[in-house]
Amino acid sequence: MELAAKLDRLRGLLADLPSALVAFSGGVDSSFLLRVAHDVLGERCLALTTVSPTMPAEDLAAAKELAARLGVAHLLIDANELAIPGYAENPANRCYFCKDHLFTICVTAASPCLSSRFPYGTRITLERLERVEAAERFLHARGFRELRVRFHDQVARLEVPVAEMPRLLDPTMREAVVQELKRLGFTYVALDLQGFRSGSLNEPLRS
Repeated sequence: MELAAKLDRLRGLLADLPSALVAFSGGVDSSFLLRVAHDVLGERCLALTTVSPTMPAEDLAAAKELAARLGVAHLLIDANELAIPGYAENPANRCYFCKDHLFTICVTAASPCLSSRFPYGTRITLERLERVEAAERFLHARGFRELRVRFHDQVARLEVPVAEMPRLLDPTMREAVVQELKRLGFTYVALDLQGFRSGSLNEPLRS
């Protein structure tokens, strides 16, 4: 098959996807795939790079620069391969452990999981994930079923349906929520007046 035909086939396969998460190391192969995926899918394409002690700082900087130049949303996730059982022993199939771990991360990040609470470019850590999870669990326990706690460094931006806002703003409820989220480490607690909506962190990409 000619090179042009192969490229057309790749574009066709990508066009059939509702969205794509590209495991992006900054190397030639993943950079090529990311460029084509972004050309075909636009904002429905997301690059994911794992940050770990085994990744040279120069490689990470190059990946971030390239993603920015391509205009692709770039998600960074901490992933310490040295913590994977069997990896540190440096066996002949060491790369299997790394790729299996990466696959697990990609599957998790592609789902509507806690990673979606972080603006693109914001470092995701276990401690931050636990804070967001605890905040949402607190609100769920108080009867808020549809909600998101978006992480903006010191600010927790709450999204609930517009119809639920009066209940959240009830003085007793409001004070309890503010107190708990501050206990979890947030300095400010803000209510998004647009209400709950999936994909709100993609909005800056469309502006």
